[in-house]
Amino acid sequence: MKKLILMFGTMLLFTGSLSAQLGVNLTLAFPQGEFKNNVDRIGFGGSGEISFSPIPLAPYAFGLNVSFVNYGNETRRVPLSTTIPDLTVDVNRSNNIIGGQVFLRLLVPTGPFRPYVDILGGVNYLYTQTTLTERFSGDEKITDTNISDWAFTYGAGAGMMFLLSAENELFLDLKVRYLKGTAAEYLSEGDVQIVNGNVVYNTRKSQTDLVTVHIGIQLGTNLFNR
Repeated sequence: MKKLILMFGTMLLFTGSLSAQLGVNLTLAFPQGEFKNNVDRIGFGGSGEISFSPIPLAPYAFGLNVSFVNYGNETRRVPLSTTIPDLTVDVNRSNNIIGGQVFLRLLVPTGPFRPYVDILGGVNYLYTQTTLTERFSGDEKITDTNISDWAFTYGAGAGMMFLLSAENELFLDLKVRYLKGTAAEYLSEGDVQIVNGNVVYNTRKSQTDLVTVHIGIQLGTNLFNR
């Protein structure tokens, strides 16, 4: 990953132009292997990315992808306290992954259909968060992170961009990625229990492999020329 960033920075120093693609996607995440054994649910969320081509019509680009995926939710209604049983609140718990990966993209730079392949590396942040909210307004009052951990990720992907507007350089973007994830500790639905007034965490630990599917739009722009 360090070599990828260094190569990107070096090329920018010697180029007179820089074009970029900005993308926003809906994202589905499918746990794989050990992760799937513990999390038998499809994650749903979104992602955004930016990629740079240091020369016009280059068959390659460098970029950064950031994503958020939720892979489980639980809600229960409880009294605010044992001394105020007639005032109830909602307790919401969510299991989430925030990811960030840099990538090298090899692509067909022209035409209405532009296939590409990506090589990626980065990190995923897995965390479970519990939030107390008011029943009717939905306002969040108290939030706490129950458990969190980091996993390094690497993998590859492939996609296709379909030209929607040549004037605005607007594309429909479809892609699939496979990310190997190192071992991390996390919680799944039902892993937090209240026993005799105490919280019990049934923590899981495994590799955190994912297959992600993305559908979104890409917008191209010329950042500068000199």
